[in-house]
Amino acid sequence: MARRGIRATPKRIRVMELLLKHSPISAYDLLDVYRTEHQEKLLPTSAYRLLDIFVEAGIAHRVSSINRFVACRHALCDHTHGDEQLLVCVKCRSVQEVPAAGVSDLRDVADDYGFCADQQPVPELVGQCAKCRPQ
Repeated sequence: MARRGIRATPKRIRVMELLLKHSPISAYDLLDVYRTEHQEKLLPTSAYRLLDIFVEAGIAHRVSSINRFVACRHALCDHTHGDEQLLVCVKCRSVQEVPAAGVSDLRDVADDYGFCADQQPVPELVGQCAKCRPQ
C-alpha cells in the first residue's frame, strides 16, 4: 500500500486482505465479512471511504455493472501495467481483469475531439463466463 501512497493502517490492511480474498464483493457484504473474520464492527462510511481510497490508488476497481469492488490483479505488484478491462459474468457475478483491447485507441479518438479521458474508470464487458455460458 505504501508504494501507492496509502498509509498502511491495521484496518486498511485487514480490508485489503478481505478484498483480495473475497473479490468481487459489495461494500455491505464487506461489512459482514469484516465483522465475522475480525470480531469488530466496520461502519459503512468507513468501508466506502477505504474502498474509494483503494480505487483512487489503483489497487481496486469499482465494478459498476454489479455494484461490487474487486482487488486489482496488480495490487501487490511493483511493476507498471497498461490499460485493463473487466470481464463481468451476469450469472455468477465473477469478475476477471484482463489487458484492455482498444482502450488506448479510444483515448486517442477522445483526444481528437478535445475530450480528456484521464479519469476514465476501468471498462467493463458484461456477458457470461465459460462456466455459465450455454453450451
